[in-house]
Amino acid sequence: MRTLSQLISYIFHPLLIPTIGIFIIFNSGTYISNLVPEAKQLIYILVFISTFLFPLLMIPFLLWQKIIKSIYIETSKERVIPMLLTLIFYYFGYYIIGSNSISGLIRAFFLASIISLTVTFFINIKWKISTHMMGLGGLVGLVIGISLRLDVNLIVYLILLIFISGIVGAARLKLNSHNILQIASGFYIGVLIVLSTILYY
Repeated sequence: MRTLSQLISYIFHPLLIPTIGIFIIFNSGTYISNLVPEAKQLIYILVFISTFLFPLLMIPFLLWQKIIKSIYIETSKERVIPMLLTLIFYYFGYYIIGSNSISGLIRAFFLASIISLTVTFFINIKWKISTHMMGLGGLVGLVIGISLRLDVNLIVYLILLIFISGIVGAARLKLNSHNILQIASGFYIGVLIVLSTILYY
């Protein structure tokens, strides 16, 4: 059961959330779904590199410098430097997206991801909040935000994401990575930040 919980945590790693969010946006049945395949591919690559690949490639260096003790980055203290570096890469991606004629919804989601990570960073200084649940809550907020802003029915995505959030939350509890308060607060803060950014950006 612990192995399964670890696998679930890997599949829905927080660094993959922005890429998953872009997938949802491109498959939301809105005007953004009609972007040419070349443009979609470029955005996928940009988001994946800046929010997943670059932060991931820093882990061996952080291990070598003994800034972190393992790839799991379990303590609040160990999270500080990795989060700062990840924020830098996120800002880089947002700058590239912002400097091009890309949909405001995509820019809003990227900005929401940066705000979420920034809030997580400051909370993490004193308390270990669940970044997994923050990310999944953000996806729920994204789906609700798109539904309200563009008047589309994304109930299937919403139900699926809530179901996945429950599974991931249970997995994090099973691994003793967080307590229930850290999981619940991460989820609801993620929903609030992304939903409000999507609606008012």
